[in-house]
Amino acid sequence: MNQAEQVLSSPLEIQNKLKMVSGKEVLLMLTNNTQTMVTIKESPKGSISLRAHKMFLHADEEIITALGQWIGGKRGARERVKQYIAANSALHIDQRIIQRKVSINPAGKYYNLDKMAKEINEKYLGGRSSAPVTWGRKVTKRKPSTIRLGWYDPTRRLITLSQRLDRRDIPRYMVEYVLFHEMLHEVIGVETKSSGRRDIHSKKFNLMEQTYPFYYDALKFEKKKWGGV
Repeated sequence: MNQAEQVLSSPLEIQNKLKMVSGKEVLLMLTNNTQTMVTIKESPKGSISLRAHKMFLHADEEIITALGQWIGGKRGARERVKQYIAANSALHIDQRIIQRKVSINPAGKYYNLDKMAKEINEKYLGGRSSAPVTWGRKVTKRKPSTIRLGWYDPTRRLITLSQRLDRRDIPRYMVEYVLFHEMLHEVIGVETKSSGRRDIHSKKFNLMEQTYPFYYDALKFEKKKWGGV
């Protein structure tokens, strides 16, 4: 195991690494929150309060370094952390959450996900998607540092979209794009790179995603509305 693959197993080790990389005073709190995986708050004095999911206990040093770089403001680091979260979130869901009965609510105030998913499945996926779709829980007013607009849970085989998308000011193509993205996760699954790393956004995934006619419009809207998160 080389240095880049080492795992910093204790919260203190992770916190110290984050301080060293970011150049800031960091207070790390690990949680089981599966809705918001990372929340970064900076005090007026410049210290950082970081709430992160316990999955980061299993992250290698490369990911912890990227998290520290994100805190320090380095461009591109945030995307690397997001990729790790997307690839590993389903593996670290609290078993009590998995066992909890899931309420499926596809009919939103403005958009019906069930009808939308059927249309997308027929047009772009050849009917290969079979996972149920639902709106997530009501979102809080505060704005977290990492916004998840949608996610696919392979443990439950369930696609969930954030209620941030069920609004009058959100265009239909944006909702369709996020839904299509998560349906692709179901259909394609996780591939493996030659290095042995998990690859959730493989070349095949990216090429298929771009078959959605309003792909670039959705990316442009996402960047304008949420800063590309």
